[in-house]
Order: sequence, then C-alpha cells, then structure tokens
Amino acid sequence: MPLYVMAGGSILSALGSAQEARISTIQNMVQFKHEEINRANEFANQSWFQVLNNAERWARNKAIAKDALSVREKTKFWDRVRHENSTSEMSKSMRQAYDNLKGELTGRMGAKSATSRALLRSSMQNYYKARETMSIDQSLRGREREQTYQQTLGTRDFGFTPIAQFHPGKYAGASPGTAYKMALISGIASGVSGVAGAKAGS
Repeated sequence: MPLYVMAGGSILSALGSAQEARISTIQNMVQFKHEEINRANEFANQSWFQVLNNAERWARNKAIAKDALSVREKTKFWDRVRHENSTSEMSKSMRQAYDNLKGELTGRMGAKSATSRALLRSSMQNYYKARETMSIDQSLRGREREQTYQQTLGTRDFGFTPIAQFHPGKYAGASPGTAYKMALISGIASGVSGVAGAKAGS
C-alpha cells in the first residue's frame, strides 16, 4: 500500500476517533447533568418534608404554650375569686360572732372585765390565724399552679431538624473540545508511527 494512502487512512481514522471521543464526552456530560437534576429534585423533596415537619412541630409547641397559659390564668382567676369570697364570708361571720360574743359577755360580766377582754382577744387571734392559714393555702395553690404550667411547657418538642444546603456536583471529565483534541493527537501520532514503521520496512 502506498505510504500516502496509509497516511491518509491514518488521518481519517484519527479524525473518526476524535469525533467519537467528542460525542462520548458530550454523552457523559448529559448523563452527569441528568443525574445532578435528579439529585437536586430528591434533595428538594427531602428538604420540603423537613420544613413541613419543623412547621408542624412549631405549631404544636405554640398550641401547647397557648393552652397551658390559658389554663393557668383561668385557674388563677377562679382561685382568687374563691379566696376572696371565702375571706369575705369568713370576715362577715367572724364579725357577727364577735359582736354576739361581745354582747353576751357585756351582759354577763361587763365589756371591760379581764375575762371579757381575754375571750374577745382570743376570738380575734383565732380569726387572724384562720386568715393566715387561708393565705398560706392560696400561696401553695399558686405554686402548684405554676409547677403544672411549667410541666406542660416541658412537653414541647424542640428537636427541629436543620435544613441542609444543596451542594451541586462538578463535572470532572474533559470538555468535548479537549477530548477531541487529545483523541486526534493520539490518533495522528499512532498513524505517523505506523507510516514510519511501514516506510522503514520497505
């Protein structure tokens, strides 16, 4: 075979190989972009579910806090009403009993006698002790009310899932132009080597 024919065939072969390399590189890039799109879509779906879960958790926490506060304030209000009513009723009853006792003692031994004064003083002391006991009970109820409120708040869930950031991949292969040039150079070099070998053997 004439050398020029061999050289021409080598060049055509090198051009064909270079074109195939270029097409193969383009296909690889298309495949990579397709995989990146799928990965981005999957990541977006997962992130959206995380956002929904976090939003639901936040809404539940808000509802728990709102209900706990409502229960505490209502309980506080009615405790205060009951305490005021009980105190008022006890004061009226005590005043009536005191007046009755004073009138009875005055009729029997005189209001200024030591015995009368001692009995009246004892009656008032019992009244003040009863008022103090009611105040202590009201304070204990307030403490219990606050503990219940804090325990309810403690049922909230703050395990929020952090939303990660998507990091797109980077194509690491050669560009179509670079692949074409490299394949063309390699094909030409191989063809020149073959022609040189054929020339040396003729």
